[in-house]
Amino acid sequence: MAPNQSQNLLLLLEKEFDTILMDIQMPVMDGYRAAREIRALPQYQDLPIIALTANASNEDRRKALENGMNEHISKPIDGKELVKTLAQFIPVKSDFLNEELSLQSEPKIKQNPEGENKPEELSSLHRLCLENKLKKFQLGEELHIELLMQFSRNKADIFEEIDTAVENHDMQTAINLAHGLKGVAGNIGATQVADQAAQIENRLKNKSLNTDYKSLMSSAKQTMTKLIAGINNLDQNHSADNIVEVSQPLPPNEALAPYIEGLRTMISDNNLEALSYLDLVCKRFEKTPIKGLLNPVRDSLSQYKFDQANASLTKLINNISTLQRDLK
Repeated sequence: MAPNQSQNLLLLLEKEFDTILMDIQMPVMDGYRAAREIRALPQYQDLPIIALTANASNEDRRKALENGMNEHISKPIDGKELVKTLAQFIPVKSDFLNEELSLQSEPKIKQNPEGENKPEELSSLHRLCLENKLKKFQLGEELHIELLMQFSRNKADIFEEIDTAVENHDMQTAINLAHGLKGVAGNIGATQVADQAAQIENRLKNKSLNTDYKSLMSSAKQTMTKLIAGINNLDQNHSADNIVEVSQPLPPNEALAPYIEGLRTMISDNNLEALSYLDLVCKRFEKTPIKGLLNPVRDSLSQYKFDQANASLTKLINNISTLQRDLK
């Protein structure tokens, strides 16, 4: 997805898609206009377009349909609703659909020593008050953790970005940032951040930047700081199983660096050949620990999780110099 609808339209002309999930409130061009622009192109008359918006009224659905969209889904997104809606417009085998819906049944619950029911192996997420999202969206643990990591990387400083936009008198950017945060936080189950983002969005729209607004921003920043700290702690615990013990020398940095940079470029471009290139890198340095160190990257690429693969590779790059120093 591109950062605005104008760039999304250009992307549509370059690639083929089975359907479009259209975010209504985007900078430069909103989703309604983008849908009209798409429908004006003869080759996309029948391409399914599904509106995604935080607004859930019948009026919002009517407006989406009037502007050429096929259906409307409100955020935070319900997994079962999304799968069923997509199945209306994308041909899928019935057994595949049944399997997807069965995977979204209630998560496994086990009794903890205090007698409280919690999703299995998700006590850290419980402390972040995120089980409500697991029950609503029925996310698997791995996918949920991946979404949390993305949130930590992309949204940690968003309230500071809103402050900067306000200071520059760019209210529309500030509103867009708050609106986007509201939806993303809701989707991962961070309900307190989502609620605070919604309040901030309303204050910005009404230009109510008084003392109460400043107090709200201060509280929201504290909430975000605690949330990011919890996610980062979860990331450390989750990554423990992927630690590779390095006892052999690493290849010289000047030999390894061009290959790692090439791999990073391919991953950043979401290039499907990245996994094959990773195999080439492992073969090139097969007598070194590189293959083991790249396992987390391989695992992510095998599931087409490019953002997670990029994060794992970045972490490896940051650690290589330390590993080389420790092995001297």
